[in-house]
Amino acid sequence: MTVDLVGPKGAFGKLNLPEVKTTSKGADVIIKDQKIQITDMEAFLAFNKSLQLDEKLTMHLDNGQGTIKALGMKSKIVYKKPVAMKGMDGPQTEIVKTEVLGDGQFKNTMKIINPSPVEIDLGNVVFAFKNQAGEVLATQIGNVYIKKGETIYEATGEVKQKSELGRVSIVGLSEAKGTWVSKTLEFFNTPLSLTPEMEKLLSA
Repeated sequence: MTVDLVGPKGAFGKLNLPEVKTTSKGADVIIKDQKIQITDMEAFLAFNKSLQLDEKLTMHLDNGQGTIKALGMKSKIVYKKPVAMKGMDGPQTEIVKTEVLGDGQFKNTMKIINPSPVEIDLGNVVFAFKNQAGEVLATQIGNVYIKKGETIYEATGEVKQKSELGRVSIVGLSEAKGTWVSKTLEFFNTPLSLTPEMEKLLSA
């Protein structure tokens, strides 16, 4: 059976479900690895936004055309099921360690906490450190694969300007333009606690 994957702005892809045999105790449904063709990019990006920013979300499996067989009889059904999911809630990001390299250059060891069941491969991407006024204080680049649970990655960066700090956020800045990853990066905007080394590098 093929079902629609439906997020906050409608169906964005299709998923193949296997035939299931049930008993009075229920049944396990094992979904095989498969490539999902995106059918609506706007709806897919809305789902990605909710997945990254929200603590909880619901994805619906919908419009599945199937047949139930029981007691020698058959009945056509339309399969619909809400799937409650944990979101990435930010995702929550932390600087584990800062190594000062000199001349405004630095290397950060970063940690991302992802409580959701979904992983995102962002590839080699650029992030900016911005203050409350939206000024870019520094940028860093790293290869980021957001796994389930805890992700540790390293990023190298440089200071762009010094400022009165206040609240600082890490913001997705760029990727190959026009791809869904570059759009997804726009949603990455998370308050961040700086290490003492980063505070010294960025403080006016």
